[in-house]
Amino acid sequence: MKKIGTILILGIIVLSAVYGISYGTAQETGDPELNVSWRVEDGVEDFEHTSQNSQWVFGPQPTLWLGYAENLTSTSENAFRVEFGTRLFLNISIPKSFLGDGNRLDSVRFWGSKSIERSPVFVLKYNVTADSWTLVSLDYEPGSDEPSQSNFISLYRNESNYYNRTDEYEVVFSIEFNDDVAEGIFRTGMETIDQNGNRVSPSWLARLESGKFETPPIGLGVDINFGQYALPEYYYAEVVDEAGDIIHYVDVNDNFTLRMRANEPFNRIEIPFAYLTNDSDYVRDYEWGMPNDMYSRFTTWNNFTYMPPMLTYIFNGTDAYVALSYLDNLTWTWSWQMGQWLLDYDLLINETSVISNFFYTKDTTIEHEGAWVSWSGYFTEAVDMNPWDPYKKGGTIKPDSYFWTALDSDGEPMQASADIGDHNTVQLAYRDMYIEAYVRKDGQVVRRAQQGDVLNMSMLIHAPAGDVNGSFYIKDTDDTNNIDGYWVHLDRQNFTVWMKASGRVSNSTHYWRHESSHYMTMDLKTNDTWSNSSITRWIYTQNHTYVGRFTEETSGALTVLNHNFSIGESLTTVQFDFQFEDEAPSMKIDDAGIASGVYAAYQINTTSDELYPQEPDWNHAQLSRQYMQTLHDEIIWSPSHLLIGNVTTWQQPEWTVTDEGAIDLDGNVFTTDDQYFVKRTGYWHDEGTITSERMWVGVNF
Repeated sequence: MKKIGTILILGIIVLSAVYGISYGTAQETGDPELNVSWRVEDGVEDFEHTSQNSQWVFGPQPTLWLGYAENLTSTSENAFRVEFGTRLFLNISIPKSFLGDGNRLDSVRFWGSKSIERSPVFVLKYNVTADSWTLVSLDYEPGSDEPSQSNFISLYRNESNYYNRTDEYEVVFSIEFNDDVAEGIFRTGMETIDQNGNRVSPSWLARLESGKFETPPIGLGVDINFGQYALPEYYYAEVVDEAGDIIHYVDVNDNFTLRMRANEPFNRIEIPFAYLTNDSDYVRDYEWGMPNDMYSRFTTWNNFTYMPPMLTYIFNGTDAYVALSYLDNLTWTWSWQMGQWLLDYDLLINETSVISNFFYTKDTTIEHEGAWVSWSGYFTEAVDMNPWDPYKKGGTIKPDSYFWTALDSDGEPMQASADIGDHNTVQLAYRDMYIEAYVRKDGQVVRRAQQGDVLNMSMLIHAPAGDVNGSFYIKDTDDTNNIDGYWVHLDRQNFTVWMKASGRVSNSTHYWRHESSHYMTMDLKTNDTWSNSSITRWIYTQNHTYVGRFTEETSGALTVLNHNFSIGESLTTVQFDFQFEDEAPSMKIDDAGIASGVYAAYQINTTSDELYPQEPDWNHAQLSRQYMQTLHDEIIWSPSHLLIGNVTTWQQPEWTVTDEGAIDLDGNVFTTDDQYFVKRTGYWHDEGTITSERMWVGVNF
C-alpha cells in the first residue's frame, strides 16, 4: 500500500500543478488550449523465485594459498603479515567435486573485513563465463555514516589467471594493499557460484576441527598468532597390557606398552615418564629448589642438591628408544596473571647410561610413517620410586603432559588430547595402592544426572586387605640392629568422600558463579552416615556490578541413602547410594577424593622373633598413632567429570577431519570404514502476487 499511495500522491501533485496553471491564465478566444487526460488502471502481477545454497559440511574443500609474489612463499610462514605496497598472489584451487556432479564453475568470490564497527571491506570476483575480473573496496570517510568507494587495495588483472584443469579449477588474483587503510587483521571468506546461480561455500566446521584456516587471514602491517584463530593438532597416549587393554597397575617384570598416536607423523617425542632411583651412582649433582606453595609469591622453598634420573621415552623422527633424563636449567617465574609459579626447564638426556638396570625394553614399533609410535618393556627389581620411604619402593606414575614434547612433521608443538587426563590413560601404579571409582545410575556409568536422581558411587581399592584394615609386616633393612621388622596394625574408623564443583547461574536481574564442596561420611564403628555441603556464591548484577560473596553451610543439598564397606583379600569395596537434592546448584564436579581416619599400632619383631609389645597397644606413646589418610592421585574416576543439573561444558570431540575433508568418526584417519562426506543444501522458494492501482496523467499545451 505504501507504493500504491506514492503513485496516487504523485498523480495528485501533477493534477494540482495543472489546475494552478489554468487558474493563473485568463481563458480567452484564440488563446492556446490546455488539454489534460488521464487513465486509471488496476494491475495484478504474479511472481515466483527459487534458489539454493550448498555447503560441504564434510567433503571436498577449496585450498587457498596467499603468498608474496616476489619469492612465492606463503604468508603463513611470516605470521600472515602483509606490508603495504607488497604484491601478493591469492591462489584458490577448487575441486570440481566441490560444486557437485554436473555443475561447472561460473564465478568465485573472495572477501575480507575487520572485526570492528565501520570496517573497511573488499571483494574480489572472477566470472568464468564473462572472463571478467572485478574488485570492490569500501571504507568509511571520517564523519560519514555510509561507506564509500575506496582504493586501499589494487587488483592487477593482467597478472591474474584462471585455469580449468581435469579435476579442479584454479583462480589466481594478483593484489596489493595501499596505505589508504589502517593496519589491522582482515578476516576473510570465499564462495563459488555454479552455472545455475547456486552458491557453494567452504565448511567452517571441517576447518575448525582440522586446525586449519577456512580462508587465510591477512595481517596488514601486523603479525597474527595462529593459535588465536585455529585449534591445535592433538595426539593421544595410553598405557596398555599385552592384550591391548588400558591398565593402571604393574609389578616387577610385568610387561606394559606406552602408545602414542596422532593423525600425522611425529617429528620428535620426549616423554619423561617415571623416577627410577635415588642411587648415588645415577643421580646428578645439581642444586635446585621448589616452592612449597605454588600459589604464594612469598612461599618458602625446598632446596635440593641432586636430581634423580627419569625413564624417558624418545622418538627422533626415525628411531624409538628409551633413555635416562634429568631436569636441567630450572627457572621459576611468578605469573601475576595466573597467580602462581611457572617452571621453565630443559630436559637433559643421557643416552650413554645403561637404563636396562631399571627398565628393560622388549620392543618398539613405528607405524604410519611415524604417526603411531609405541615402546614395550618392564621395570626391574632395582626401581625405587619412593626414595623418601625406606620401606616402600612403589609409587603412582601420573605423567603430566606439560612436561612432554610432541612435535608434528613441521616441527610445531602438538597438544595432548583431553582424554589423556580425563580418562587417566597413562596413570600407572607401580607396586602401589590404586583405586577405581565409578558413579552409576541404573547400573550404568553416568556423565550427567539431575537433582533427585539416585546415584551409586563404588570405590574399588586394589590393595592387600591388611593395608586397608588389618595387619601387614615391614622387613627392616638395617643390618646394624637386632630388629627383623615391624608389624603394623590398622583400625580404620571412617571413610569420607569429598567432591568439589563449580557452575554459573543467572536470572533476569543477576548472575552468579558458585563453588561448592560436598561431603559424604560413613562411620565404620557406629554404622552411621551423614552429609554436608558448603556453597559459596559470587553475585553480580546484569550490568556487571559486584554485589557480594555469600557462603552457605547446609546438610540439605546431598542425601546418603545407603552405604557398604567390604574387605577382600586384595580388593576392598566402599559404596554410597546418594542423591543431590533440589537445594543443590547445577554444577560440574571435577575433583574428588577420599579422607579416612585410621588408628595404628606397631609391634617390633626382634631377630630372635620376640615381639614388643607382646600385644598391640593402641595407646602406646611411641608405638601407636592416629592419623587422617588422604587419597587423591591414587583414584581413577569414571566419569572424570560429573555434571549435575542444567550445566554445560565443552568436550573435545572424538571425531576428526581427513585431508580429503571427510569426517572420521573415531578420530583415527588410518581406518577408513567410518569416514563420510556430508553435504548440506538449503532450498528457498518464494511466490506471491503484487496488486497495484496506477494512474497516468497527460498534459498537452
